[in-house]
Amino acid sequence: MSEKPIDWRGSSLKDIKDDNIFTPKARKEAGHQLSLIQAELEPDDWKPFDIVGSGTKEIRINLDDGWFRVIVCGKIF
Repeated sequence: MSEKPIDWRGSSLKDIKDDNIFTPKARKEAGHQLSLIQAELEPDDWKPFDIVGSGTKEIRINLDDGWFRVIVCGKIF
């Protein structure tokens, strides 16, 4: 099974790499959660985010150094 590609929009890739926005631990966990989605699996902690559009998910990341979230829109869900 091949991995689905991520089509980063706007400043999203820059933001996830920014240490002022995502800590290194949060970045690693976000990457793991995105890899689950790329493999057509469910993220560990998410909720629908339909205000953006049908099929949109908010991935929630709760770590010792804070709460982080990644919004994912896609057809693979």
